[in-house]
Amino acid sequence: MRRNAALAGAILAVLNLNAAAQTEFHASNEFSLTQNDISGPGKAATSLTKGLNYLEVLNLNGSGAKGSWTYNYTAGAKATDDERNDVKRVSLTNLQGRATNNIHTVTRGDVFESFSQYALDTALKGGSYRFFKDGSRLPEVTGVFGWAYPRWDSVWKDPLTRTADRQAAGLRLKEDFTADLWAGASAVAAKDTGRINPADALYDAKNYTMDFGYHPMPGLTAAGEYSLSDTELSASAGAAGASSKGSAARVELVGDADPSRVSLEYENVEPDFFSALGSASPDRRKIKTKWRYKYTRQVTVTSGLLWYRNNLDGNAAAGTTRNWKPELSAAIKRPFASRPASFADLSYKFDRKYGAGSSGADHYLNANYRDRF
Repeated sequence: MRRNAALAGAILAVLNLNAAAQTEFHASNEFSLTQNDISGPGKAATSLTKGLNYLEVLNLNGSGAKGSWTYNYTAGAKATDDERNDVKRVSLTNLQGRATNNIHTVTRGDVFESFSQYALDTALKGGSYRFFKDGSRLPEVTGVFGWAYPRWDSVWKDPLTRTADRQAAGLRLKEDFTADLWAGASAVAAKDTGRINPADALYDAKNYTMDFGYHPMPGLTAAGEYSLSDTELSASAGAAGASSKGSAARVELVGDADPSRVSLEYENVEPDFFSALGSASPDRRKIKTKWRYKYTRQVTVTSGLLWYRNNLDGNAAAGTTRNWKPELSAAIKRPFASRPASFADLSYKFDRKYGAGSSGADHYLNANYRDRF
């Protein structure tokens, strides 16, 4: 038996200063108390914290203008005595300041500059600068510097949340050659220091990436990316370093014109490719395609195929594993004319995996019906 009593309160304060200074300031605070009493045979396996616990979340944000510049800022903090909410009693959750004059943009604190999938898609604690002048032939320039800490407590090396230091820096240039074609180039470096445990792996990684987008005709879009990595790995304290170089490439074509939408994606990531601040699955060659067709206003049919394999360099001791995943689905609006809110969808998926001394095949059939009475 479980008895749960909760008391929640919220305090919201908003202050607007819209005089000559053109500033705004907003503050919100949420406070809650939770009482959990657990009994019965399964009480030892509960995920609740017994007793009376509190949670307080404070958020501050503001904006303003000074001359040709506009700025905004945000800050947040959390306090709790329930370790299931946070291991820290008091913690800083977010902190950011940003200023721009529509040409130059400077950001400090929590920074998220997404260069491309392989190069940089990780939030940093640090700063960034962006130059973009609309209507000129000058390229867009973005520079970023900081640390890839998961939370602010890690910045001042709190013992409860300390992680290895991953210092990051990156530069990106992007040029719009025409209204239908753009291309970008970026260089990103990440270096780990401050090993927490002797077995922690430390990376010194660099990535050089080019990406593009092209819209040759209405309804057709092409996009792609190619990246080179140069990595030094120290697997553990006292171990000799190891060097590796690899590449990753992907290209995607999308045709979107009623009643069809067709996408085709190809990706090849070498076994030694590594991106400390981006995302990629090493040692994978992949083909993915999907076709969505509006058969009628009520019926939409979707088909797709995903194929991928590993062991691209042929050096895996276990051999090569291949995967086939075709699928077919249909979504039906108002399958019963007398039920205007009715909706049904049917899908079939086949998962075939073989190689490396194993073989398997799985079938998935799914049927759903939704209605409102």
